[in-house]
Amino acid sequence: MTEAQMLHEHPLELADIKAGLADRRPAPAILRKRRRIYFPIASVLTLGMVAGIFGFINTENTALTTVPPQDSQPAQIYLPQTPTPRPTSSPTAKAADTPSATGTPGAASAVLSWDGSVGAFFQVKCLPCHGELVSGGLVLSTYASAMKGGDSGVVFVPGDAAHSLMIVKFESGAHPNFALTPEELTMIKAWLDAGALEK
Repeated sequence: MTEAQMLHEHPLELADIKAGLADRRPAPAILRKRRRIYFPIASVLTLGMVAGIFGFINTENTALTTVPPQDSQPAQIYLPQTPTPRPTSSPTAKAADTPSATGTPGAASAVLSWDGSVGAFFQVKCLPCHGELVSGGLVLSTYASAMKGGDSGVVFVPGDAAHSLMIVKFESGAHPNFALTPEELTMIKAWLDAGALEK
């Protein structure tokens, strides 16, 4: 690098060089003296560290060798004090509540009533849409409002499940949100065919 380049790129260093303040390379005799001191010390320290690592690896016992093995009995897994209860399902028709093979309601269909089981079933299944948030004008929160019907007219015809609008819609798949299971439809039909009793 020329002096002009130094003046342009490194003016302060050039000024130090001209003033004799710049660091100069030590004399070869001083470098040899420093190396004679440095290399023996560095060699001793390196050997000491290597010996320490080797000794640590060969003399240190791990837990596998210092801890005696436990008995060969299997460990006890966690067992709760009481069994966890399973979630309850929504009410469905019982076998005794279904109509008989002749098409007439079974003996237990008379016990089906709105207050007994049907109303609770509708509360679980239908109130999200047919409760406070009325869908199609049909409110199924009470027996009176359910029997009143909705915008499409009366949905429950006591004694005639086949012509009840609700049964027709669900059996044809016309209900927009979800479908009832065959057992649930059977229970509602039995309730309707028995007269759609309130109590």
